[in-house]
Amino acid sequence: MGKHAKLRSVAIPEWSRPHVAKWLALYREQCDVGPSWPLVCEVAGGGRGQATGKALRPPSIYRILQQASTAAGLPEIAPHDLRRTGAKLMEDGGAGLRDIRDALGHSSVATTERYLQTASRPAMATLAMDRLMR
Repeated sequence: MGKHAKLRSVAIPEWSRPHVAKWLALYREQCDVGPSWPLVCEVAGGGRGQATGKALRPPSIYRILQQASTAAGLPEIAPHDLRRTGAKLMEDGGAGLRDIRDALGHSSVATTERYLQTASRPAMATLAMDRLMR
């Protein structure tokens, strides 16, 4: 579910599939996953306890990203920094505006154009994505 309870599907890039498959195997092994559970859920105890079955919320995503960027020796990076960098990398790689719009879940190409124009600190966020994905 995205903003305004809009249902979205997101493609999983080829390079990330082994990582996602490994995570899913661990998730299913360690959690008693029910049929209505979200794909990614919160874990009690700051990520050290049991899976709660509740969808991962923005504050938790922010905290996880802060821990990862600190561990990678990077300055503070917000989730939207990575999102904007992903959009910019798609554009630089030749993706069309409509494809980027669909990947981001925007309802209008104009929103995507504004988003690409405001991509902040692209070099730092690109470096961050590279380090975080290792």
